[in-house]
Amino acid sequence: MCLGSAASIVTLSYIVKFLGESDGRYGFLMASLSFGGVVDSMLVNAPFIQKRLHLFSRAGTLFMGLLLLSVLLKPDYNALLGILFVSGMVSSIIMTYYSIEIYKLYEPSEIRFQFSKFSIISNVAQGISRPIGAFGDKILGPIYSLASIGGLFVSLSLLLNGMHCAQNRERNTSGIG
Repeated sequence: MCLGSAASIVTLSYIVKFLGESDGRYGFLMASLSFGGVVDSMLVNAPFIQKRLHLFSRAGTLFMGLLLLSVLLKPDYNALLGILFVSGMVSSIIMTYYSIEIYKLYEPSEIRFQFSKFSIISNVAQGISRPIGAFGDKILGPIYSLASIGGLFVSLSLLLNGMHCAQNRERNTSGIG
C-alpha cells in the first residue's frame, strides 16, 4: 500500500511528463486499475485460486515489482492501461489474502479492531509515501522513480519469501506441523 501510493503519484507524472498526455487521462488509468480489482474479486473465489491464494499473494508482490519495472521499457498509454489492469488484479489478490488471514488469526470480537488498526497504519503509510514519491519523481524523474519503487517491491517480495521459507524450515525441524 505504501509503495502503491508513491507509485500512483509518479504514474501521474509519467503520463503527463513522459507521454505528454493530459492529466485527465490519469482517471482512465485509475479506472483500469480499479476494473482489474473488480475482475479479480470475481475470480478469486475460483477453486484453483482459492486453494493457492497464499502462493498467488506471495508471487503477487514480486509481480507488482516487475510490472513497475516494466516502465523501463517506456510503455505507451495503451500498454499502461493493460499494466494497470493487471496491477489491479494482483493488488486485489494480495489484499484478499491478507483479509482472509486476519479473519483466520483473530476471534470475531477482535477482527474489527485489527481491521481498524490495519486501516490506520495503511492511511499513515500512504500519507508518508506520496510526498516521498513526489520527491523521488523530482530527483529521478518518473521512469526511474517507478523503476525504483518496482525494485523495492521485488526486494520486499524476496525478503518475505525468505522469511516464509525460514519459518517453514523451523516448523519442519521442530516437529510442529
